[in-house]
Amino acid sequence: METTTQIAPKKKKKKRSGIVGYFVPFGLRQATDLLMIVGAIMIFVGLFVHGFLGEPIPVIIGLSMYVLAGVLAVIRCLRVLLNKELSRKSAEFKNAIINLCIMVVILALASVGIAAAVLGW
Repeated sequence: METTTQIAPKKKKKKRSGIVGYFVPFGLRQATDLLMIVGAIMIFVGLFVHGFLGEPIPVIIGLSMYVLAGVLAVIRCLRVLLNKELSRKSAEFKNAIINLCIMVVILALASVGIAAAVLGW
């Protein structure tokens, strides 16, 4: 008597759209990106409000969001750089160095922008 076993076909993974696929593993990177987007919108709105009404509050709030996002991004990059399992030649390590340099510049520019907005330069 011959027995045959049937193998069930593998279920296909459900594809997610680009936006949903980016936000499904929600973490520090997504929080940083959202803060930067909201901060950019606040700066844009704040420039119009400052131009018409003379109030720098939205600009200060937007730049503060950029400072917070910059600090979170620096923490994220330092976590990657201090990981003992990564080789210094790996792409992830090199990307972390580049991202760290960019975020430090953004953090410095946002800090100077806050100082300029508060002092009314």
